Amino acid sequence: MIRMITCDIDGTLLQEGDWELSDRYFPIIRDVLARGIVFAVASGRQHDRLRRMFAPVAEEIFFICENGAVVFDGDRLLSETPLDPQKAHALIDEILAVPDMDVMISGAEQCYLLPKSDEYVHLIRDLLGYRTQVVTSVDKIAEPIIKVSAHHADIRAVAPRFDAWSDTFQIAVAGQEWLDFTLSDKGTGLDDICRATGIDPKDVMSFGDNFNDLPLMQKVGHPYLMENAVPELKALFPCRCRDVGETLLTFLSDFGKKISKTS
Repeated sequence: MIRMITCDIDGTLLQEGDWELSDRYFPIIRDVLARGIVFAVASGRQHDRLRRMFAPVAEEIFFICENGAVVFDGDRLLSETPLDPQKAHALIDEILAVPDMDVMISGAEQCYLLPKSDEYVHLIRDLLGYRTQVVTSVDKIAEPIIKVSAHHADIRAVAPRFDAWSDTFQIAVAGQEWLDFTLSDKGTGLDDICRATGIDPKDVMSFGDNFNDLPLMQKVGHPYLMENAVPELKALFPCRCRDVGETLLTFLSDFGKKISKTS
């Protein structure tokens, strides 16, 4: 029996070229919640941005943010996994030393940039809509660092140069342009919510499309891979999804029929 649904954002709820969530999802999420099923967003994005994106239902859902580095029940912080400052600073220096690569440094509710161009600030602050602070030095960041992200136009081409960091951090490719470094992942974020709700991962339905979804989708009983997912994942997950909204509507219809038969 499905007791929780989790959903990735980029490449899953948001397709290429989309910046905002379609309003058609909110009645579906409310229907999910009305049936006693937990709904959780699972994303590499920051909590502040996700909360605004899901504003009509934000108080009623869970957020696995920053690839599991912070987890929220609405606005209530459930867990936070900070990085070792010295190791984070060394990683940031290495990222900035790569030509055409930028860094994003995440706290629990905002990100910090040491930008190489105004265009990068525009991408993060204006297009992605992140709560953003530009700093001149990592030493200017007063709060714990929970995630470091490298940004490059073709991240998979340059990602191998950071393989040595895999002994220190969890490393996840997130889309075509991002490489995330944390001490957590979406799977550990799921564990936090399962402990809080008493839900077994085998009773979770999850939607995802990329490598940073893998730790979560491997834990759950009902993983759905998007049709546009990276090819390397397609052999792992036979259940596919072209449109999350349509798949959830079908699930809710079948769920209602099962309830009617047993009542």
